[in-house]
Amino acid sequence: MTTRTAARAELDDRSATQQRVADLRRQAETDAAAARNLAWAWFEDLGRDARRDYSPAAIAAMDDLFAEGTVPTRIAGPQDGLILTWGADKRQVTLFNPTLRATVPWVGKTFEPDTNTGFQRLTGWRKYLTPWVLAVAINALIREHGRPGPFTTRVEPGAIEPAPDVLVLDYNLPESLPPARKVRDELVEIVPGAYFGRALSRTRAGWTVAAYFALRQP
Repeated sequence: MTTRTAARAELDDRSATQQRVADLRRQAETDAAAARNLAWAWFEDLGRDARRDYSPAAIAAMDDLFAEGTVPTRIAGPQDGLILTWGADKRQVTLFNPTLRATVPWVGKTFEPDTNTGFQRLTGWRKYLTPWVLAVAINALIREHGRPGPFTTRVEPGAIEPAPDVLVLDYNLPESLPPARKVRDELVEIVPGAYFGRALSRTRAGWTVAAYFALRQP
């Protein structure tokens, strides 16, 4: 494929994503639940493609969708979560997904918009599959603060491209576990009640994608 052909294909993919998002938002005006379910099915498909193909094209498809997101109008209370893929290149995807998708006890997030705060939702039985060091740390955090993975929220442009305005979930807090202080989540709304996100990790070279995830209103 020539450079020009590849660029054209990329532009076509982006246009298709824009059109699909626009169609979902129009549907949400008359049938919000159906639009939310269709968006969620799209998220699941993107995650499967990324984990199966390990290709830049699959990651690019998620970036195209993220670019079309808007700042969530008001996200409150518990939200169901799904990890779409860990990592943003073939090495990371093949290394991390088989283990982390089976053992990380994360099932969503809870948002408290009146205080611009929130925390993670964990499921009990999967804690026992988590590597024991992480399990001990999570349990200690819950005992001390009553909630795991606390974060604060604010709105600002994304830290890397694509960089629409996003809802930042910032874990750089005194009560956070040390590794979490180098993480920020960025969340956008595709349709009301269906949200697409990426977790970024701060390295010496700057921010890099650690995972893509989705949230939805239960």
